[in-house]
Amino acid sequence: MKRLARIILTLACALAVLALTLSATLLWRPQWLLTSRTVGWIARAAGRAYHPSWTRLAFEIDSPNWRDKRIALSVSGLCLRDAARKFDGCFREIDAGVTLRLRAFGVSVTEVSRLAVSADALRIDTTRRKPKPAGARRSPPRIPPLRELDIALPSVIVETPGGTVRGRLELARQRGGPLTLEARASRWTETGLQAAQASAVVDSKSFDSRTFEAIDARGTIAAKGATADARLKTHRVGTDIAMNVSVRARRGPYAATLNARGVRTPRHVGFEGSLAAESSTGPVRNLTLSSFTLEADGAFPGSMPTKLRMRSPFKVELSEALVRSARHRGRAGALPVPLSLSGQLAFDASGGGGSPREFDALLTLALSPYRDWYELGGGVRLRLRGNAGEFAKTTLEHDVSLALSVPRFERAVAALRDTALAIPAPFNELTGPVRASLSTSGDPRAKHQSVSYRVSTDLRGERQRLKASLAGRILARGAFTPSRAVEIAADARLEDVALSLPRLTVTRMPPYRADPRIRRGRAKAASPERASPAKDPRRLSARLRVSTDMPLRLLTDLADAPVPIRADLQVRYPDASAAGEIEVLPFPFQVFRRTATLERLKLIPLPTGKFGVDGLILYRTPEALIRIMLLGTSAKTRVEFESDPPMEKEEIVALLLYGKPPGSLDDEEASTVANAQTAVSNKAFGLASLYLFASTPIEYIGYNPTTRAYTLRFRLPGGEALSLNSDFDQTRQIQLRKRLSAHFAVQAEASTTQDARNDVATFLEWFQRY
Repeated sequence: MKRLARIILTLACALAVLALTLSATLLWRPQWLLTSRTVGWIARAAGRAYHPSWTRLAFEIDSPNWRDKRIALSVSGLCLRDAARKFDGCFREIDAGVTLRLRAFGVSVTEVSRLAVSADALRIDTTRRKPKPAGARRSPPRIPPLRELDIALPSVIVETPGGTVRGRLELARQRGGPLTLEARASRWTETGLQAAQASAVVDSKSFDSRTFEAIDARGTIAAKGATADARLKTHRVGTDIAMNVSVRARRGPYAATLNARGVRTPRHVGFEGSLAAESSTGPVRNLTLSSFTLEADGAFPGSMPTKLRMRSPFKVELSEALVRSARHRGRAGALPVPLSLSGQLAFDASGGGGSPREFDALLTLALSPYRDWYELGGGVRLRLRGNAGEFAKTTLEHDVSLALSVPRFERAVAALRDTALAIPAPFNELTGPVRASLSTSGDPRAKHQSVSYRVSTDLRGERQRLKASLAGRILARGAFTPSRAVEIAADARLEDVALSLPRLTVTRMPPYRADPRIRRGRAKAASPERASPAKDPRRLSARLRVSTDMPLRLLTDLADAPVPIRADLQVRYPDASAAGEIEVLPFPFQVFRRTATLERLKLIPLPTGKFGVDGLILYRTPEALIRIMLLGTSAKTRVEFESDPPMEKEEIVALLLYGKPPGSLDDEEASTVANAQTAVSNKAFGLASLYLFASTPIEYIGYNPTTRAYTLRFRLPGGEALSLNSDFDQTRQIQLRKRLSAHFAVQAEASTTQDARNDVATFLEWFQRY
């Protein structure tokens, strides 16, 4: 056993001496062991997964000292192909000269004296690569000094998850000269062919050192019909690096220019410059960032920024054609559209947090108000948070606001007068401010999008007042799908409202019908109705609530006092349901040349879509107190009369029309009373008609219950008589008659028939009473 132990110890010492000898030989004279044959054998053994083969291999190694090694490698006809087909290709020639330095924990490349590569065809498949771990991160490689470079790859095919890329690459540099680059690439995807090409010249001594301190790079890129020319210049200023960047790009009618200068320190990069984008078509013609500043903090070079900041005023120039089109729609150029918009742009982003790949970015855009007779302004705020390796899990939040105001409503009335947008009466007499706002927030990628809005007015007139607000929101469910559904909620609050109604006269009673001979443009052929998702009533729902803080006051010539109305009503669409009530509060008014009082009038929504009516009017005469009750629904309103002391209906109607009992009436007045009572009972005309007729002395009322035709005759100042005739279905007629002498009268009449025929006639009448 002792002898065996001595033998083993002796062999171990011999192997140790042999290992030390071999190590010393590799350190001092590696060329004794590393020859073309041994390197070839090592290459086949180490790279057998790629099945390497070549026609010629020459390898030389030299040792200026024990740490530095100069290697010269020349290979012809080298072909590589792995079993997984991640790489497949052949190189015609590879000629490389590299200087290595041995370090305590590895080997580093200190210089590339020459590198020449030429190949026939290379194929790389990146779709089979395993995904990197979420936390994996590699430091950027350090580029050694490059003395001579000549790379020619005429055919390179790269399979990517997004498609197939085919291209060529030429990269060359002579010792001490500039670096030239020529590249072309074509990409086939599911959407079609995308091509790109690039050329660049980099003139720098930095390739002969380890840092890029002085660079003058010029290049051109062309892709998808677009071209871009860029230039980058850097030089050292003390311990910092000064940089100048200029880029000019164009694609069809669009062009962009960037000019910036900056300084890079070991922990900070700052730029200032200008950016301009132009377009010869479209609504936006020019976008300018006149004096932007861009700053980044981090450990440079070699790491991503930990903080990024940008500030810039901006200006947007709009197309004059867009403005002319908007003015044309206003018919008189009264609706001004801004030719330019300006504001401030701010961007802040930070990284780090729990992981160096986490980021939090905030973009803010504030629009300066545009001022004319209206003011328009707004802003946008976007915030993006997440992890650089998991973009699908990023969170995006937005806040968008838009504000429109008319400080002086009278200026809007004057500007829009005689245009298609003219302010109608009675609002055209009001003065004061009008404000509107629109806002939305949340995730712009979400299925449901919500927009809040508000409109408020504080307008005044000589007798009118309009202080009100309308607020609500619009909710779009499935906003980006064809089956989107829109919900609209609105709350109208009438704080203090008084409006003058148009003057109502008896001569306006006949309805207006357009003359069929009047044509406006060519009639369009009727097209068959098509089902459209946007017109589906189930896709649109709305809710409107109207409430009054103070009673709404209507000023009308039919009443000396304002008509006060209180409302608390809620209406829904598409089910056409309503809840709440509308109430006319007590007020005095003149009817039949006497003062009456409306005690109450309530309109209550019913499930049928109509309104229930509950009203009471008190009419005092020296003979009795008359109560006129309105009952039923808005479709079938009943007018009932009561009196105190109790009286017959004929007596009540006689008091209403002539202010005297039936016994004091002549034959024509008695006939008028009977006809009026029958017409009211048959609902030929109701209380509103009687109220209107009461403003003019009634001479005669005639009514035929069989044909439901009525005739109203009024006494006018000057001896004229005005008659209104209608059968509610076929004919409506108005007549004006004036007696010229004892036996002559002239009469003019206008009538409209059911077939929309309009007739006008004038008669000279002779008569003799016997």
